[in-house]
Amino acid sequence: MQKFNRGLELFWLFFTIVVAIICVYSFAKDGVTSGKYYLIFLILPLIMYLFRRLIRIRMEKTEANNLSNKSKNKK
Repeated sequence: MQKFNRGLELFWLFFTIVVAIICVYSFAKDGVTSGKYYLIFLILPLIMYLFRRLIRIRMEKTEANNLSNKSKNKK
Protein backbone atom coordinates (compact mmCIF):
# COMPACT_ATOMS: atom_id res chain seq x y z
CA MET A 1 0.00 0.00 0.00
CA GLN A 2 2.94 2.31 0.63
CA LYS A 3 4.09 1.99 -2.98
CA PHE A 4 0.60 2.81 -4.23
CA ASN A 5 0.32 5.93 -2.08
CA ARG A 6 3.83 7.05 -3.01
CA GLY A 7 3.01 6.43 -6.68
CA LEU A 8 -0.11 8.57 -6.51
CA GLU A 9 1.82 11.30 -4.76
CA LEU A 10 4.49 11.27 -7.48
CA PHE A 11 1.81 11.25 -10.19
CA TRP A 12 0.22 14.42 -8.80
CA LEU A 13 3.63 16.06 -8.38
CA PHE A 14 4.50 15.26 -12.00
CA PHE A 15 1.10 16.51 -13.18
CA THR A 16 1.54 19.73 -11.17
CA ILE A 17 4.93 20.36 -12.76
CA VAL A 18 3.54 19.76 -16.26
CA VAL A 19 0.65 22.16 -15.69
CA ALA A 20 3.04 24.74 -14.22
CA ILE A 21 5.21 24.53 -17.34
CA ILE A 22 2.14 24.96 -19.54
CA CYS A 23 1.08 27.91 -17.39
CA VAL A 24 4.46 29.63 -17.71
CA TYR A 25 4.46 29.01 -21.47
CA SER A 26 0.98 30.48 -21.73
CA PHE A 27 2.04 33.57 -19.81
CA ALA A 28 5.07 34.01 -22.06
CA LYS A 29 3.15 33.49 -25.28
CA ASP A 30 -0.25 35.10 -24.67
CA GLY A 31 0.34 37.42 -21.74
CA VAL A 32 -1.54 37.78 -18.51
CA THR A 33 -5.02 38.04 -20.01
CA SER A 34 -5.30 34.45 -21.18
CA GLY A 35 -2.54 33.01 -18.98
CA LYS A 36 -4.40 33.71 -15.76
CA TYR A 37 -7.00 31.07 -16.61
CA TYR A 38 -4.30 28.40 -16.59
CA LEU A 39 -3.55 29.27 -12.98
CA ILE A 40 -6.94 27.84 -12.06
CA PHE A 41 -5.89 24.53 -13.59
CA LEU A 42 -2.66 24.67 -11.59
CA ILE A 43 -4.48 24.86 -8.26
CA LEU A 44 -6.26 21.49 -8.55
CA PRO A 45 -3.23 19.23 -9.06
CA LEU A 46 -1.29 21.17 -6.43
CA ILE A 47 -4.06 20.61 -3.87
CA MET A 48 -4.30 16.94 -4.84
CA TYR A 49 -0.53 16.51 -4.43
CA LEU A 50 -0.59 18.10 -0.98
CA PHE A 51 -3.61 16.01 0.01
CA ARG A 52 -1.99 12.75 -1.11
CA ARG A 53 1.19 13.69 0.74
CA LEU A 54 -0.77 14.33 3.92
CA ILE A 55 -2.61 11.01 3.58
CA ARG A 56 0.65 9.11 2.97
CA ILE A 57 2.32 10.64 6.01
CA ARG A 58 -0.69 9.86 8.21
CA MET A 59 -0.83 6.28 6.98
CA GLU A 60 2.89 5.78 7.65
CA LYS A 61 2.49 7.11 11.20
CA THR A 62 -0.51 4.88 11.82
CA GLU A 63 1.32 1.86 10.45
CA ALA A 64 4.36 2.59 12.62
CA ASN A 65 2.13 2.93 15.70
CA ASN A 66 0.40 -0.35 14.91
CA LEU A 67 3.73 -2.15 14.60
CA SER A 68 5.00 -0.73 17.88
CA ASN A 69 1.75 -1.68 19.64
CA LYS A 70 1.98 -5.23 18.32
CA SER A 71 5.54 -5.58 19.56
CA LYS A 72 4.53 -4.24 23.02
CA ASN A 73 1.60 -6.68 23.21
CA LYS A 74 3.85 -9.65 22.48
CA LYS A 75 6.07 -8.90 25.48
